[in-house]
Amino acid sequence: RGGPKVDVCVVFCGLNDFKKLYMGRTAGIFGRDLRRFVHELRRNLGGDCDIFFPALPMEPTRFPEPLRSFVIFVGELFDEEKARLERDSSAGGTRNHFLAKPSAGWWRTVFASCGEVISADGVHPNDVGYRVYGEKLGGEIAERILSEA
Repeated sequence: RGGPKVDVCVVFCGLNDFKKLYMGRTAGIFGRDLRRFVHELRRNLGGDCDIFFPALPMEPTRFPEPLRSFVIFVGELFDEEKARLERDSSAGGTRNHFLAKPSAGWWRTVFASCGEVISADGVHPNDVGYRVYGEKLGGEIAERILSEA
């Protein structure tokens, strides 16, 4: 507060949380902590800031099956907690925006035009992956903001 006005905030979260599932860090606990975090963000950024929560696209990862399918499923449970923020008026409700994962078709197009988008670790995006996903998210965020104007 007291600094420059912030219109948009993008929060990437969940991956490190669901990696701690075996320690009891469930999607419900993540959701509770995320709501607390959003309240803190709103105290600092103001009630007029639009906060975007992108889903974690785990589909391009190179985990071996059946681990890959499990990771995608668990990721979706954590993403549902982000989506709930759009309906939580105590956390800013309509100023919270969940951005769903890109479709499988979108990923196929990206792979065909850009090649590999995952780094050597098989989990995180490489530079190309960050660029194409960032451009997609930027477009979606701009679309949402312009549609509300």
